Amino acid sequence: MGSLPSMHEFVLAIAAAFAGGFIFRHLRQPPVLGFLVAGIIVGPHVTGIIKDVAQVQNMAQMGVAFLMFQAGTELSLSHLRKMQRAVLLGPFVQLLLSAPFVAAAILLSQWPASQVGYLALIFSLSSTTVAIKLLSERGELDSVHGRLAVAFSIVQDIPLVPAIVLVTSLASPSGGEVTAVLPALGKALAFVFVGYTLGARLAPPLLRKAASYGRELLILCVVLLALGMAYLTGIMGLSLALGAFMAGLVIADSEVSRHVLREVSPISDIFITFFFVSVGMLLDIPFVLGHIPAILALVLVIVVGKALLIGLIPMLFRHSGKEALLTGLVLAQIGEEAFLLAQVGFNLGFLSGDTYSLVLAVAVISIVLNPFLYESAPVLLRGLKALPILGQAFQDSPRAFLGPGRQGLKEHTILCGYGEVGQQVVQALEKRGLPYTIIELDPHRLRQARDQGLPCIFGDASREDTLHEANIMAANSLIVTIPDPATAERVVRSARRLRKGMDVLAKGYSENGARDRLANAGATEVVHPSLEASLEFIRCVLRCHGVSQREVERFILAKRAGFYS
Repeated sequence: MGSLPSMHEFVLAIAAAFAGGFIFRHLRQPPVLGFLVAGIIVGPHVTGIIKDVAQVQNMAQMGVAFLMFQAGTELSLSHLRKMQRAVLLGPFVQLLLSAPFVAAAILLSQWPASQVGYLALIFSLSSTTVAIKLLSERGELDSVHGRLAVAFSIVQDIPLVPAIVLVTSLASPSGGEVTAVLPALGKALAFVFVGYTLGARLAPPLLRKAASYGRELLILCVVLLALGMAYLTGIMGLSLALGAFMAGLVIADSEVSRHVLREVSPISDIFITFFFVSVGMLLDIPFVLGHIPAILALVLVIVVGKALLIGLIPMLFRHSGKEALLTGLVLAQIGEEAFLLAQVGFNLGFLSGDTYSLVLAVAVISIVLNPFLYESAPVLLRGLKALPILGQAFQDSPRAFLGPGRQGLKEHTILCGYGEVGQQVVQALEKRGLPYTIIELDPHRLRQARDQGLPCIFGDASREDTLHEANIMAANSLIVTIPDPATAERVVRSARRLRKGMDVLAKGYSENGARDRLANAGATEVVHPSLEASLEFIRCVLRCHGVSQREVERFILAKRAGFYS
């Protein structure tokens, strides 16, 4: 490693990253794009404000280590074992399905097979951050396609480390020889086995001990673990990314992993920001401007191809056509790990400067276009439904499970969401023998309700056809306990469109204006769980201080009336 950047370069890079991130966040785009654009502007190909890119790249190496450390912590082995086969096998099926296109590219371009395969892996990766942002803004993070997309993008990181190890060995002076690649793979496998076996035993208790002495020692311990293991693989002739990834993996299954990430993320974010700024600095703007038609054509091929390939995979594992299409559209972009692979390949001389610039331009454009592509889902669904035979797979058909004697419900309660609050409501209704039907989109909660023999429907409660399936026209009331406020608001609006005079009760949320939005959408009552809990605490505290029961109740009624009025 060379020397760290001077104070002048350090301040300029941070200032440019702040400005870029601020502007792109204001435009409702991922701040990562702002960091990349900031790097482009201050880099040597545009303004040349920062001339010594190598100095910033030295700092960015620590960003690479922390980026891979975070990727490792997301890949908990116990969590992977619980994932659906569609998620666990999907990324590998995606690579298998793209193999014929890779072979065609090799024949047409006459590039080395290793480089075309490496580019195929780069373009196959999707951004977990972008997917989460897109889904959370629409209240679909907890939907079936939301869970599929996020988990799918996390599992996509698994081939990342082997690819970096391979390209590092292939880029060595004797890189083209199998005799050079095999020892590197052998060392990597040995390091993974020994590192995980020892690290999973030693790292969690060490971190717990460090945490007991204060957050400062915990932060130092984590930084030492991530950078130390990265340095160890570096001196072994392997990639720094492998060591950092292993550092995250060894603590992923421990009870301290979430706490560790919370404490270290502010520090790691600074270095990761340097990484993205340095990536932007290396983008050759004259090359991009001279090849705009080719870049846009490649964006179209990759985005449409990814949407089709990824969308096909859930259908292979018996998910509905709608869930498959939405999953494919969410992931039809290129993730931030692609920037990492591209920079590793460029720094090692494995990818040319033109190829590097091509990858970066395609990735950035795909991320910017992703929200607009996802907005086209309703139009695409209508078109697919109209197809003669294939259209059957995309029809909306909520699958109902009405327990014994539950057919033809009338004057019943429709419960949207079988979470903690919903389960308490069900217990009360069961105790009084009152009829009800549950609508749930989470397959795990749905299975839990079905195992108990409860009447339930699998579907999106914000859709009118799902509410008709629950016989809303004959229902007594509808209760919305869905955890996402945007989804809850859509459910209330749909219910109110169908039934003007029915009681609609909704769970309130802490975010500003949520209660008013639910009331404006048509909710008869909005119940705020955190307020009710706080009132019970107030009741207990006042009684402990000897306040009379009558005065306590008067105070509680006044507080409740003030909130709900």
